[in-house]
Amino acid sequence: MKILFIVTGFGYGDSVRINSIIDEIKRLKPGSKFLILGYSSSYDYFNPKYPTLKIKGYKFPDRDMKFSASKFLIKNFYLPTRWFGSFKKHRRTIINFDPDVVVSDFEPLGVIIARKLGIRCISIFGFNPRVYENYPHKNMITNIQAKYLSKHYEESDLVIIPSFVKQKNSANLIYVNPIVRKYKLKDSKKILKELKLTKKPLLVMLGGSNYGIKLAKEIGRINQKLKQEIIMFGGKEQIPYLHYVKFKENFLDYLNVSSGVITLAGNLTLSECLSFKKPALVFPIKNHVEQLMNAHSLKDIFQIEYNLNNLEKAMRTFIRNKDKISNKLKNINIRPVGATEAAKIILKEVKR
Repeated sequence: MKILFIVTGFGYGDSVRINSIIDEIKRLKPGSKFLILGYSSSYDYFNPKYPTLKIKGYKFPDRDMKFSASKFLIKNFYLPTRWFGSFKKHRRTIINFDPDVVVSDFEPLGVIIARKLGIRCISIFGFNPRVYENYPHKNMITNIQAKYLSKHYEESDLVIIPSFVKQKNSANLIYVNPIVRKYKLKDSKKILKELKLTKKPLLVMLGGSNYGIKLAKEIGRINQKLKQEIIMFGGKEQIPYLHYVKFKENFLDYLNVSSGVITLAGNLTLSECLSFKKPALVFPIKNHVEQLMNAHSLKDIFQIEYNLNNLEKAMRTFIRNKDKISNKLKNINIRPVGATEAAKIILKEVKR
C-alpha cells in the first residue's frame, strides 16, 4: 500500500489531522508506505517523520482576524503555475514512488497529480456544504469561497468531511466523526507537576498562523487586570502577560489539565475541546467560510464571539460560565473516531 499525501501548510491542524489518519492506516495495514508533499508548517511537521517533498502552496495574508479575498487573490495569482512547477520538479520521485491513491488536505494539486498518474484522488477538508446551505449570514466573500471549495469537491473522486453534526452521505461526500489525536488519559495532578503548573490554566490556541496575533495581544492586555494563568500556543510572537509555548506534540497534556480554551475556530482544536469536554471561547476568523461553519455548528455548545470590540466582557463572561459550559458538554456525545473511519475509507478506496 503506497499513499501520496498532499497537505496544506496553513497552520498545523491539517498536518495533525493527516498524521492521525496515517497512524490509523499503519495500524490497520502494517507495511504501508507514505510520501508527503507539503510546504511551510506541513513541510516542517512531516519532514522529520516521513519522506517529504517541498512544494509551493497557498499564501495567506494572516495578520488580522479577517480573511481578505482580494489580498488572498493577489498573493496567490500565480499559484496554478506554481502547482504545475511543483509537480514537474518532483515528477520523477512521485512516479518512482508509484502511489495507489492520492490524498489531499486541502490542496488542488492533489487532483492535478492524480489525473496525471491516472489514479484516484481523495480530498479531506472541514468545510461542510450542508451546513453552509442553511447558514443565515452568507455574503459575497463566503459565497465565493463556498463555490471554490465545492468545485474542488466535485473534481475529487471522493471527499471525506469531519463533521460536528450528523449528516447523510451524498454524491461523493462522506461524513466522518471528528478527527482527534489519540491520547492516553493520565493523572491530572501528575501532569500539572510535570508541566510545572500550580493550577489549571486557560489555553489560548492560535494554530500555526498569525491570524490570531491581534486576539492574543488583546488577551494579554486584558489579562493585566484579570490576572489569569494563561498559556498561549501557536503564532510566532511573544505576547506580554501570556506564557508562550511553541507548537508541541504534548499539547493534549496541557488541554487535559486546562480549565478552558480561547481559540480560533479551527476544526482540530474544536474537535479536541469536544473530546476532552473543555469549555471554549471561540473567535472564528471573519469571512473565513470553514471557520464560520465550524463555529455555527457549535453555537449552542460553546461561547462564540464574532468580534473583539467587547473582548474583556466576553472573557469575563466565559470565566464566569465555564462550569455551565462544562456541564453542557457532559451531555454531548462526540465519538472521536474520525481518524479510524477516514483510514478505513482510504484503504477501501485503494482496493477498488
